[in-house]
Amino acid sequence: MTDIFFLFFNDPLFKDDVTNEHVFYLKGADVVMATKVVRNDWLEEEVGDLAREGLRTLVVAKKNLTPEQYKEFEVIKLLLKMSLAL
Repeated sequence: MTDIFFLFFNDPLFKDDVTNEHVFYLKGADVVMATKVVRNDWLEEEVGDLAREGLRTLVVAKKNLTPEQYKEFEVIKLLLKMSLAL
């Protein structure tokens, strides 16, 4: 699990060596993430319970990418890196 979180903070894309799948992770505040994921009563309930206890929350979403989605992601990522280098 530590490896995933280390990689997560360096790059949101992770390759599972066991399944050979590419997985995209996205993290953020519950209010922001609720607008980016499929509506989920469980998420709202759990976040609400933790907030009532005075705890702060961080939501992490996971999406398995198809090979086509992975290629598209890599192209966009490369273009963004190149634009920042200018």
